[in-house]
Amino acid sequence: MEVEIGKGSNILKISYSSENPTVAAAMANGIANSYIEHSLDIRVKPFRDAVEWLSARMVESRAKVEDSERIVQGYKEVKGIVSFEGKENVITQKLQELVTQLVQTESKRQESEVRYQQIESVIEKPELLATVPDIMNNIVIQGLRNEELTMHKRISELSDKYGPKHPQMIKARTELEAIRRNLLSEARKMLKAARADLDIARGRERSLRKAIDDQKREVLDLSRKAIEYEVIAGEAVSNRQFYELLLKKLQEASLSSGIIATNVQVVDGATVPDAPASPRKLLNILIASVFGLFGGVFMAFFVEYLDDSIKTPDDIESVLSVPFLGYVPATTQEEGPIYMFSGPRAAIAESYRTIRTSIMLSSTLEKPLQVLLVTSSTPNEGKTTTAANLAVAMAQMGERVLLIDTDMRRHNLHKVYGIDNLIGISDLIIDHANLDMACRTLSHIPNFSVITGGTLTPNPSELLGSNSMKEAVAMLRARYDRIILDSPPVMAFSDSLVLSRLADGVIFVVWGGVTSRGHIQKSLNAIAGVGTRLLGIVLNNVKITAKAYSYYHPYYNYYYYGEHREGEDKGKSKKRSVFRKG
Repeated sequence: MEVEIGKGSNILKISYSSENPTVAAAMANGIANSYIEHSLDIRVKPFRDAVEWLSARMVESRAKVEDSERIVQGYKEVKGIVSFEGKENVITQKLQELVTQLVQTESKRQESEVRYQQIESVIEKPELLATVPDIMNNIVIQGLRNEELTMHKRISELSDKYGPKHPQMIKARTELEAIRRNLLSEARKMLKAARADLDIARGRERSLRKAIDDQKREVLDLSRKAIEYEVIAGEAVSNRQFYELLLKKLQEASLSSGIIATNVQVVDGATVPDAPASPRKLLNILIASVFGLFGGVFMAFFVEYLDDSIKTPDDIESVLSVPFLGYVPATTQEEGPIYMFSGPRAAIAESYRTIRTSIMLSSTLEKPLQVLLVTSSTPNEGKTTTAANLAVAMAQMGERVLLIDTDMRRHNLHKVYGIDNLIGISDLIIDHANLDMACRTLSHIPNFSVITGGTLTPNPSELLGSNSMKEAVAMLRARYDRIILDSPPVMAFSDSLVLSRLADGVIFVVWGGVTSRGHIQKSLNAIAGVGTRLLGIVLNNVKITAKAYSYYHPYYNYYYYGEHREGEDKGKSKKRSVFRKG
């Protein structure tokens, strides 16, 4: 509603805006009639003095009501409170949930303390290790205990035949001592793990206690605010009640007068408008277009700012300070995931040959790169495809190449090459006699062999870090010129860090434009922490357009120049496509 006072006249123009033209006209007329009725009430002659006094008091009371309500509203806005009752229930419920979590955490911490104390009490007493259930449930310790019993039995049998200084007796006792040392070493590992669990539980308990203290302070602060609000709100309610009482008295006086007189009347009533007064569509469209344009530009820059993925070789060398081995362009070809047979000059095959050359240049006579580990930060970044194609590329140079699937939780290599997975690396680690059956050769790829994942195991990390795995790799070094290990992601499991100790170098695969810099940096720090040599990063699945191709492969036209010239010499009129859309 808007009221306009005419200059030099006593005419009031009342306007009302609504989406419905009928409602707009009805409201304008209704407001005018209400104003006339109000004027009649305050102009009752017999009660003029009473009406004037009541009117004055009403003005003061109305001002007080407005001031007190503004104070109440301002207090809510400053304190950021909509409803005290609802917020108090939420805070109290959250406090109860924190207390429940604290009780559960204390229980877990006590269990961790008991387990740690049990292991610590017998760690220096090997004869008491069997009394702790957690120790005896360890598969490695069970195996060592069985070996210890077997060795005791053997010593007993040898003692019946030989004296204590006989070479076989000395050898048997030496083996028994080695088994006991391994048993004690494994128990110390369990003690260290139990200590770590205890520290985590204690940290969680301290965090919950701090959160409970903060929540208690918030409850007390809310109670204090509620008391202050009740005082302010009570004054506002009192002012409004007094105002309503004055208004009631004024109305009673007007009705009791019996004589009504007014000088207010409607000069021209409101009619239903024929056309809308607002909105101004063209102006609104123009403003929306301007804001949309600048808003879109701002959002584009903002999205680019939030994107912290690695996209170009410059990002790898400047941000991560790690060598760049090469890139693999994105493709929609259906003949994958082995691209080394798609033509000697295919872009993807050439990319893998470039990566192969970068790795060869990283090798020296003093530190040959015979065993290579291929890994990534997270799953589905293309490490298996990279390892498979890189192995074929090296085999095409005439080297004896072996590709091993060491991702024992997610076997993929047997699917890539279309072979069975009956005997694999897990079976070879358990029994070295499976070497010939585990090494599978492919008739269509000379100088190339592959070892699949094999039988699934419940403890891949322990199996890959065992001495048997080291012995298996040592045997394979004698047979092959190059061994490539396809390992699990670094951020998901610790298998790759365990395997990196067996490798001469690590090749790190990054999905271009997807993997965040934080994940990559954490993975690289983990690899550096075990002291393994990082050869560099392969940027995988890079989307390359014809405009951007020269950035990644500036000599592309040079490769195809000779082929284009041969077509011209033979008189062919058919044009060749120089760029492949990525």
